[in-house]
Amino acid sequence: LSKGFLPKKGYRNAVHIYKVFTDTFKHYIGGTLLECLILGTLVGLGCTLLSIPYAILIGFVVAIGAIVPMFGALISAIICFLFLVLEGNSSAAITFIVMFILIQQIEGNFIYPNVVGKSIGLPPMYVIVAVTLGASFGGILGMIVFIPLMGSLYILAMESANKRIQQKNFKST
Repeated sequence: LSKGFLPKKGYRNAVHIYKVFTDTFKHYIGGTLLECLILGTLVGLGCTLLSIPYAILIGFVVAIGAIVPMFGALISAIICFLFLVLEGNSSAAITFIVMFILIQQIEGNFIYPNVVGKSIGLPPMYVIVAVTLGASFGGILGMIVFIPLMGSLYILAMESANKRIQQKNFKST
């Protein structure tokens, strides 16, 4: 339909925009899954080193929860904490939550913005802004969608700016 109704230049622009969006969303999914794997592995190894029971299960639950940007891992860690408390192992639960807070600080401030940001070409600060805006506009779904959406818009804006700079430089010489 678009090829039939849009002018040739408009069709090429629409195809380019579509390609940028699909590539960004694909890279975002890959980056998010990599980040989930990293976080789950760190938590599982930390639990193993600290002799916390159910280390692999806890790492897996945290990794699954990390699919939700920034806050999902925290919610899954609270669930794991409650599980350990209900198992009657409150000292392991307290050790786990302290270990998780330390890992989460590193992951939330360095690993997540860099892994996900680099996977979609978005600077880490913009990833944090996208998560904040997404949460305020659409809750959990907004957080998941706004990161690749903002990444796509960032790429398109940078391409447009670079094109304008090249045109100005070419005209001024």
